[in-house]
Amino acid sequence: MYVEVGNFFYFLYFAIAIAITIGLILFLKHKNDKVKRNVILFLLFSALALHFAKLLFEPYNQMYPEIIRKVSFENICAVSTLVFPFIFLSKSKILKDYMIVMGIISGLAAYLYPTEAIFDTFDSIYFGMKGAFSFDVIRFYYAHLVIFLAPFLMGYFKLHEFKLKRLIYLPFTILLTLAIIYVNEVILLQLRWIDPNGFIDVNIRNSSFVFGIPDHYKNVGVIFDVFVFDFMKTNPFNGDPYYWPVVWLIIPSFIYAPVLAVLSNSPFMIQNAIIKIKNK
Repeated sequence: MYVEVGNFFYFLYFAIAIAITIGLILFLKHKNDKVKRNVILFLLFSALALHFAKLLFEPYNQMYPEIIRKVSFENICAVSTLVFPFIFLSKSKILKDYMIVMGIISGLAAYLYPTEAIFDTFDSIYFGMKGAFSFDVIRFYYAHLVIFLAPFLMGYFKLHEFKLKRLIYLPFTILLTLAIIYVNEVILLQLRWIDPNGFIDVNIRNSSFVFGIPDHYKNVGVIFDVFVFDFMKTNPFNGDPYYWPVVWLIIPSFIYAPVLAVLSNSPFMIQNAIIKIKNK
């Protein structure tokens, strides 16, 4: 029993996520803001705790000490898990804008294409297919559900509202996240917790497009690639193909930030429109 794109277990996890989302909305609907905030905070910190607790389970517990890298800022969703609880507790509207946009988009994207659940490799090492209800598959789905659900509940219950006047800051926060991932990779390299031969190989390390587009995302990645100057995809020293880390994503980030903002906030825009119609 394995998760594969389009099979029964793929849609089962979708159905479970939808049921949990609807159930929490119904449960919180008539609760005060304090209760809503506490529930969201519980979700965020539970995912944070699980992020570190996974080191106790297979296959993580077979690869010490290097495996500690798996609880670092190694991709966008890992960054979200590590910082969302503290962004939620903060008063920064700019960071909460980022949380709503990137949380909803990346959490949903993980369900649409659940890489860690469907691949037969773990950190580029062959381990075989994971069972549909194995620890790491359940962990993957729960962690990404929280990444989506916490910001969605924030927006649905108006605990934070994205404002277009702050849209200019969104691409900068996205690029900051990518820069954090890059610095994290450099630190892991210095600690010798990653193979130097695979440091910039996008098909070995999952670095959230920081070093380019992995082969299994080539078809989708063209929507970013088309806006990148050729010199940003070339090693200036030897002319070999080489995406300039983070820099190559500057233009795509500014182009797609408004698109991501609209997509992630469209449910709340529709919700606001319905409320206005009802109040007339």
